[in-house]
Amino acid sequence: MNIESVRGCMKIKARITDRVPPDVLSVPFGWGGDAKANLLTDDMNRDPVSAFPSFKPLCRVTKI
Repeated sequence: MNIESVRGCMKIKARITDRVPPDVLSVPFGWGGDAKANLLTDDMNRDPVSAFPSFKPLCRVTKI
């Protein structure tokens, strides 16, 4: 599948399961090559109270 956010895009193999809620995408860390979830996040978009970066970007997922 192709995953796009305002910051980037990556291609990754997907598995649909009932262990992850609908409308939620779970990408484990440690993927190599172009499948890096951090390419999709915006580390400059931070919580105003904690200053913690947002690791939950809105994404568009399409089948390829």
